[in-house]
Amino acid sequence: MSKHETALTRRYWEEETDGLLIEEFPAIRRRKGCSPRFLDGLVISGRTKKIADTKIDLNTNDKAEDLVRDRDVIIIQTKATPLSMPLLGQALISIHLIEFHFKPRSIRSVAVCTGGDPELQKIAESLGVEVVIYPKEGIRESIPAKSFHHLYWEKELGGTMIEGSAAISKVTDSGSRVVIPGGPSQILDPLKADITGKDIVIIQGNSKEIVGMYLLGQAIFSKKLLEPYNPKSIRSIALCKKSDTCMERAAKLYGIEIIPYKNVFADKVEGQVRE
Repeated sequence: MSKHETALTRRYWEEETDGLLIEEFPAIRRRKGCSPRFLDGLVISGRTKKIADTKIDLNTNDKAEDLVRDRDVIIIQTKATPLSMPLLGQALISIHLIEFHFKPRSIRSVAVCTGGDPELQKIAESLGVEVVIYPKEGIRESIPAKSFHHLYWEKELGGTMIEGSAAISKVTDSGSRVVIPGGPSQILDPLKADITGKDIVIIQGNSKEIVGMYLLGQAIFSKKLLEPYNPKSIRSIALCKKSDTCMERAAKLYGIEIIPYKNVFADKVEGQVRE
């Protein structure tokens, strides 16, 4: 965690919980087929309210399991940015990792961030993820670069520009792509695309990424964003450099396909696959 994320995690713990805070809790330790996965924070309700010493309290798997088993726990995943699909992926997949490996009595999962998104918040809550928003106190907000469309409008056109707020636009702006198999070979403006009654495929990821909670979050929440538009069917694919056994188990719960890019581009030399 960055210092800003640590501050937000601790603020939530101090203001909203009563228990032991374990920072960088190891939900998955490195083992064959699985990369390590950490929670920004895990609160063990009912324990003395303090920050745990991970070198003492969590130096073995048995100690971690003993702390969590049959306890009420709160997962905290934090980003010092507005709410996003990757953050929600962390908060959602973490629930399953803790369920699979630690068997607590109950789990709450909280995504802590600095700005909201009503559409994503509604989906998150339907999947059991709480969203808590704190203002950006002392955190510098990045200014996104303007697109060529935006620059041309400012320089050459003026007037009023209507920017898209449709779910398809939100999905593509976040790095995913939506494909209508069998349709004409062309690229459509997301605001003009009609997916009602059509089979669609959502593709996310790239050839350098090992599948993790971020990428699965993109795949899951992209799918949920487009479901209200009533496509006939949705496939959501996470393309990655390498799969992960622990992530595959969670992905299956949401119908997400994990596909290592070498399985698709077997005839390409590494480095020649365009992102």
